[in-house]
Amino acid sequence: MEEPKVTKDDVNDGMIAALQHERVGYVQREAGATDDAVKAAMRRRIAQVDEQLRLRGAKPAKDAASDETPVDPENPPVDPPADPPKGATSAAKNRQQTRA
Repeated sequence: MEEPKVTKDDVNDGMIAALQHERVGYVQREAGATDDAVKAAMRRRIAQVDEQLRLRGAKPAKDAASDETPVDPENPPVDPPADPPKGATSAAKNRQQTRA
């Protein structure tokens, strides 16, 4: 039995389809997000996926997110400062109370 030959175009078509599917998910997550940090992260990821689509010769789809404000890959939106890591608490909280 002969194995099917996979050409570079077949691989590229598969990658384009996967990127487009991934992009749809990010657009949906951005639309449903209420947190500005999540929306900014989704916009950045959509811009990255769009760049990969362009590199592969595909045109990114138009959607509500891309109609609003185009994301400049050189200056992506900045996330608000992150919460401190889980073990980073004040010294007073780390002290254990002793019984007398």
